[in-house]
Amino acid sequence: MKGVKGRFAMVGCLEKGYGDIRFTAKGNGGHASVPQKQTPLTRLAAFMMDIENHNPFTSKMNPTVAEMFRRMAPYTEGALGKVMKYERQLEPLLEKLLPKVNPLGAAMITTTLNFTMAKGSDGLNVIPQEASVTGNMRFIHHQGVEESLALVSKIAEKYGIETEPIPDSSACPVVDYKGKPFRLNRSMWMKNVPGVIVAPYAMTGAQTPDSILLCVKTASVLHLWKSMNSSIRVFMELTKISVFPPFLLQLIFIRESCATWKDGKNKIHIRKQLQRRDHYE
Repeated sequence: MKGVKGRFAMVGCLEKGYGDIRFTAKGNGGHASVPQKQTPLTRLAAFMMDIENHNPFTSKMNPTVAEMFRRMAPYTEGALGKVMKYERQLEPLLEKLLPKVNPLGAAMITTTLNFTMAKGSDGLNVIPQEASVTGNMRFIHHQGVEESLALVSKIAEKYGIETEPIPDSSACPVVDYKGKPFRLNRSMWMKNVPGVIVAPYAMTGAQTPDSILLCVKTASVLHLWKSMNSSIRVFMELTKISVFPPFLLQLIFIRESCATWKDGKNKIHIRKQLQRRDHYE
C-alpha cells in the first residue's frame, strides 16, 4: 500500500462469501437493419450502469479491518496514517468515502458485484431474442447471500431482467485476531521473519473452505517473493508450494483437525506436494 513503510505479514482472519448470478433479458429479436429500442442488450447495459452508478450494498467497518488499520498506522505516512490511527473516530466517514476512493478498501467492508461475462446473438447483424450477463459477487458478513441477491434482483426487475443465482457460498466464520490461532501464527512469523509486523487482513478472494478458518487461513510477506507480487491473485493461484518457507507450511498444516480442506482432492494433492519436499508429516 502506497505510503506504508515496513514488512508486513497480512494474516487472513475474515473471508467473504462467493457467488455468481446470471442476468437474462428477452425480447423479440430482429435484424440490425431495422433498429429497435429496449432490446435485451440495451436493457442489460442500463441495468449494469445502474448498479455501477448507484451501489446498492451497505458499507460497514468490521473489527478485522479496523484492527488492520490500527496496526499499520504507526508505519504509514501522511494523512493516510492519521486516518488509520483515528479509525474509530472517523469510522462513519471511512464507511462513506472508502468505497469511492479505494476499490480494495471498499471490497473489505461491503458486498461487491462485478460483471464478468456477456452473451448476445451469434450474428453480427442480428438483434438477439435473448441476451445475458454474468456477475461475480463477494458477500460481506453484515450483508450476506440472501439479502445481497434480493437487492440486485429487485433492481433487475425494473429492466425486465430475470435473475438466476449460480451455486454460491456464504461468508466463512471470522477468526478472532485476539484468539490463540492468530497469536500462534503471529509468534511463528516474528520468530522466522525478524522485524515483520503481523496484522489481521480481510480476504476478498472467498476461496478457502471454512474449516481452514478454525486455524488461520493464509499469510504472506510479499517482499520474500518480489518476482510474484505484482498480483496477489496470480501469486496465490500460480505459485508452487515449493517456494514457501517450511514455517509457513507448518502454519497451514498446524494440525490435521483444524487445517483440512473439505475438497478431498485438494487436500490429497497438496499433501503429496508437501511429502515430496519433506514438509508434511
